[in-house]
Amino acid sequence: MIEQELLNSPIPVERHDLPNGRWYSPTEKYWEEHFKDAPIIYKRSSTTHENVLDKGIGFHTWLGNANSYEDAMQYANHRARIGTIVHNYCERLLRGAELDFEKEPKWHDKETDELVPITREIIKYIMSFQQFCKDMQVNGEFTTEALEICMFDLSADTEGNQLHNWAGTADWVVRLVNKKGEEERWLIDFKTGKPYPAHQLQLTSYKILWDSLFPDKPIDGLACLYLKSGWRKTPNAQFKKHAFDPKTWKKVVGLSEWQQSPVPAFPMDLPTTFSLTEEEEEQELKESA
Repeated sequence: MIEQELLNSPIPVERHDLPNGRWYSPTEKYWEEHFKDAPIIYKRSSTTHENVLDKGIGFHTWLGNANSYEDAMQYANHRARIGTIVHNYCERLLRGAELDFEKEPKWHDKETDELVPITREIIKYIMSFQQFCKDMQVNGEFTTEALEICMFDLSADTEGNQLHNWAGTADWVVRLVNKKGEEERWLIDFKTGKPYPAHQLQLTSYKILWDSLFPDKPIDGLACLYLKSGWRKTPNAQFKKHAFDPKTWKKVVGLSEWQQSPVPAFPMDLPTTFSLTEEEEEQELKESA
């Protein structure tokens, strides 16, 4: 692995997890500096747009067999947290960090401020990723160009309409050496779950954003790296290539925008101070007027 300065998004971004999905927007500071008099632009995440797609018979069977919807969502959130933890440690390894779970046996969840124990399952996922990287180095060094890069593109047409009404975060952009000895730039998403057809569209959406933001560094290939924890003796992972399919992706975005609310559902600001005295005084003033 060759170390180099990693690319960052040209537009600093904020993420908003809301009742109607995940949204992205430029930071307030960036917007004030560049578009002070214009209303800030919010865009749904690629994965929120994907919610319009049917998840298949396997998902519906699992959901129907659950004791309750609440139990099913609790389990889904548990699996999502494991995925977040594994993503985080894979990123640390690619940044050159050394992991020592004897010294740090728990992961700090910054959103909830919880300390989550590192389980054997998590360690086996990380071993799966480590083995994949070792196998890649057999063909030659690989060069990481970006990690966890939030992509928000403000490209517009001549009438000012946004060309890309979505945003997203790419896990790993890396230059690899193919079997012919040629270097290619790949956009790879880490997965701890099973393969789903929608993953192709998620990667497609990221390539469109990346190629627009970094036109001199186009993506050559798309893949999901399905990490494994069920192996017994030898760690392994599935590197699954996906074809670029912008036509289908834009149909998904169109259906999503037709079906879902066009604006983020921010919670209403509530008062933080209360007093009955003020209301009594206002009533007295009305009566004396």
